[in-house]
Amino acid sequence: LSCWQSMQVLNTARQAKMYTTVMDPYLSNPLGGVLGRITKKYFKDVESPSELFAWLHDVFTEVTFAEQQPWDPDSPWNDIVEWNDTLTPATVGSFNRVLLVRFSMKRWALKDSQFGAFDEVTLKRIGSESVTQLSPYSSSSDYEEQDDICIDLTNNGTNSSRCYGYQYEGSYRDSGGYVFFLNPMDGKDSFTEQLQQ
Repeated sequence: LSCWQSMQVLNTARQAKMYTTVMDPYLSNPLGGVLGRITKKYFKDVESPSELFAWLHDVFTEVTFAEQQPWDPDSPWNDIVEWNDTLTPATVGSFNRVLLVRFSMKRWALKDSQFGAFDEVTLKRIGSESVTQLSPYSSSSDYEEQDDICIDLTNNGTNSSRCYGYQYEGSYRDSGGYVFFLNPMDGKDSFTEQLQQ
């Protein structure tokens, strides 16, 4: 989890305080639901895809959109700024606006297993067994899937899909991945729907 802020005009001490103002709500709230209440799992404890989804759904979404409200056409701010949206900006800590959310996703490269009774239906990771996680700081074709990926989004009789291409530019630290951007100004419902997809 990374947070980029435009703080060139602030001294180091104030930058640190502002960073803490933004990050603390994300890092100090446990996962919601039964999982969170029983285990008190926080972001630092997330280990599996299901736990990551739970954190994004229960913590990240709630914190990001907690302060967003419908824009009041009678607001005195209308005399100061020109606003052409139905929602106020998504902010954290009252004044830190969330401009963009980026997901940089990596995926293990897989191949058919060559051993066992279920070799025709079992997949195995490519690469050394000693490599237990993909690096967020670099790219490796020895371990990573880098072909285009399309996900079936068929729902209620509507056939659709979303495709992702592996890219370096725009990914976290240009280390490669499947990159997806979300605009908080689309609102919480839109964000949640796309997260579900």
